[in-house]
Amino acid sequence: MIGDEIKLLLQNIEDNGYHYCIYGGRSLPMRIDGSDIDILIDKIDGNLISLLINHGFVISRGVQIFIGTKIVACKFTKEYGWIPLHIKTPESKNFKIAPQNFHEYRNFKDNFYFAKEELEFVIITLISIKSGKITHKRTEKIKKWLHSINKDLIMKIVSETDISLIKIFERNVTDNFDFNSLLKDYKNLMKRSYLSRFVKKLFYKEKDIRPKRKGIIVSLEGIDGSGKSTFAHTINKFVNKENRTLFIESSMAGRGYSSWVRKVRRKWRKSCDRNGIYASFLKNSMIFIVLFLEILNSYFLYFKAKIKAQKGYNILFDRYSYLHYIRQSVHNKADFITKRLYIKLLYFFLIKTFPQPDIIIYFETDVNLAKSRKIEEKIEDLTQKKYIYNLIIKKIKKRTTIYEVDSSRPTEEIAKDFLNNYWRIIV
Repeated sequence: MIGDEIKLLLQNIEDNGYHYCIYGGRSLPMRIDGSDIDILIDKIDGNLISLLINHGFVISRGVQIFIGTKIVACKFTKEYGWIPLHIKTPESKNFKIAPQNFHEYRNFKDNFYFAKEELEFVIITLISIKSGKITHKRTEKIKKWLHSINKDLIMKIVSETDISLIKIFERNVTDNFDFNSLLKDYKNLMKRSYLSRFVKKLFYKEKDIRPKRKGIIVSLEGIDGSGKSTFAHTINKFVNKENRTLFIESSMAGRGYSSWVRKVRRKWRKSCDRNGIYASFLKNSMIFIVLFLEILNSYFLYFKAKIKAQKGYNILFDRYSYLHYIRQSVHNKADFITKRLYIKLLYFFLIKTFPQPDIIIYFETDVNLAKSRKIEEKIEDLTQKKYIYNLIIKKIKKRTTIYEVDSSRPTEEIAKDFLNNYWRIIV
């Protein structure tokens, strides 16, 4: 069965006067990894949150990687990694039950309380009609329950949830239950109540215990071979959820360019490596076009990430806009009239005035260690890059949060420390 820590927590939840039940599934999972523990609790308050924290759980609100829940409590264990414990309150848009009646909707089995079939029936149908669709799995569940469920209890739960829905449930919850018929009735009801709902939205703001959460933008910086890409792949593995991640990975290293922009940049770079009148003309005439494209592309990627962050997603950049300045300063060996001006403008537009990420993780690396990891890099170039990075970090230190790490440590340790330090703002 599940870990003793969860058992003890559920016992303490009950001992402190809260009613709970496990929603979904007739028994608890044999293994934690890859599965949720969905706990439905009659109310959520400061005492419950304190209780969870005392058991070593990290409390988060509105977590985008566990969509659809009000509060998520996570505990890190060596055996299972992060264990999500979904805490759902009845006081939500789809589900509102008077706390004093909550104990009536629970079954005691295997030392745990489970939601009664009538309670699951109401939750499933409400969520389905409000989303306008139902899965095959949910349809099969409903069909199995139809001959055994207590219809009077269903009507009582519905009346506590939304009294306006009681008539359509009375008409449709029969042995010949048809979801499409229920959905049609619900849509007709919504059409009739459109004006009243509009007025409610205009003059009445529904209280929600979950504050609207915005995601954060995190940038990984450091010289080549410092372990940035390894860290980016590692950090998302700490949440054992299929198709769910803490961060959406991105990069400003050449992403976002269209094919014709790549051709322009490639032609300009080739001209920088050549001598002659024609090559010199291309270097100097195209430089401001290339500068404009670099700035435009960087802002495009930034605003794309910002829009996702506004929706609650965390963005992880494997190198930020500083990359273009560093590359041109180190790798562009050509010497031509407008080169210095170009590099100064890159610094001004992509470092000095460019919007900074919320957190920069700077990988402090020994040059020789980086060289052993990236054999193709020259030791002089790595040394110069490290020097430039240190200057940039000093300049932007007051504008954002810098989290410096020693990249000689194992990547998993770095990821764990970062999560422990910033978990509350990440989720």
